[in-house]
Amino acid sequence: MLRAICSPSARIQAVVGRPGSGKTCAASACVQAFAASGVPVVPPSGADEIDRE
Repeated sequence: MLRAICSPSARIQAVVGRPGSGKTCAASACVQAFAASGVPVVPPSGADEIDRE
């Protein structure tokens, strides 16, 4: 999943999974990787919910 999300061609990538399958953790890892490499990240709608977890 991380490879697909972080690939250079994936400007928008949908992630679907059951509750507890790690979608939020994967998204967090991608944001950290992009930020560390200087790629700007635009938070999605509902990002406030992710911040509270």
